[in-house]
Amino acid sequence: MSKLILNNTDILMQYISEELLNLGFTPKLKGFIYASEAIYIYINSSIADYNFKDVLSSIAQKYSITAKSVNSAIKTSIESAWCGNELNTYHELFSCSYIKADYPPTNSEFIATMAETIKLILGTSGNEIYNRLNSKNC
Repeated sequence: MSKLILNNTDILMQYISEELLNLGFTPKLKGFIYASEAIYIYINSSIADYNFKDVLSSIAQKYSITAKSVNSAIKTSIESAWCGNELNTYHELFSCSYIKADYPPTNSEFIATMAETIKLILGTSGNEIYNRLNSKNC
């Protein structure tokens, strides 16, 4: 069932958005959309093929803006969520790598960590996620 979620763009994007909201991201910021797309692209590419600059370029092209603008918007969203949320949430997500730091992760670290976490969650509880998201759509 988790493969169904990974292959269903709408359901996967909805799940990514919910996870970002849980972390305190603000949907009003453009970085919310760009981060969601970057996570989606990461999930659907092999790690060997993943290049953050290419992801930024792809998103920039889609929205007719520059990659620098995409990167800046994602950074603003991460920093906004980082400052407005309990740091314990992020310490759990990012293991021990940020426990001593008061600064948010880089964009590429955040995107990669979120994507890998979502892949793990979908691999272990894909049925539950699929059922929960489908019940909201009915």
